[in-house]
Amino acid sequence: RCVAIPTGIELGRFPSAQLVPFEQRAQGIVMAARFSRQKDHATLIEAVALLRAQGLTPAVYLAGGGKANVAQRMRALARQRGVAEQVHFLGSVADLPERLMQHSIFVLATHYEGMPLALVEAMAAGCACVASDVVGVRGVLEPERTGLLVPEADAPALARALARLLTDTDYAAGLGQAARAASIAQFDVTRMHESYQRLLHNVYVGRAP
Repeated sequence: RCVAIPTGIELGRFPSAQLVPFEQRAQGIVMAARFSRQKDHATLIEAVALLRAQGLTPAVYLAGGGKANVAQRMRALARQRGVAEQVHFLGSVADLPERLMQHSIFVLATHYEGMPLALVEAMAAGCACVASDVVGVRGVLEPERTGLLVPEADAPALARALARLLTDTDYAAGLGQAARAASIAQFDVTRMHESYQRLLHNVYVGRAP
């Protein structure tokens, strides 16, 4: 038999007292991911260019380290698409929880995932989340309830999802609220520890004479 135990996060880093009410949050888009071939910053930048053509110009914050040559390519792409002034490359940041709790939208554009902890943290922060519909992500987000899934590497689909969240604040707020509730119910590190202890105890009892 197989038992699935989700990796948990420290929910204490996202206290209710520090959550900014959704209607008071900046309508900026945050993506926390290292620059690598696994992550798909390019699709987000392309989507931002499509949004700009529609008159939507949210600020985009890319947090994370990774490979310098990949980051340089993404900077060049932002310039080519005319969105360089909107896309901010933050590098590694020490205050990610605070940033997430102050912004309304989180994006995880990616080609594949194991357990996307950055996405879980954004859920805990109460962000309206949009992510690529790939293995690893599907087990975290429930479409249309705790977030939106879009096809992998599909910039027009990502742009449509982001436009929906940017123009329908009530809908985005509902997704953020449901995402936070799901993170508390499923991805608390304390719950993870308890699950491992229970599993090991059951194994021990089963083998006892």
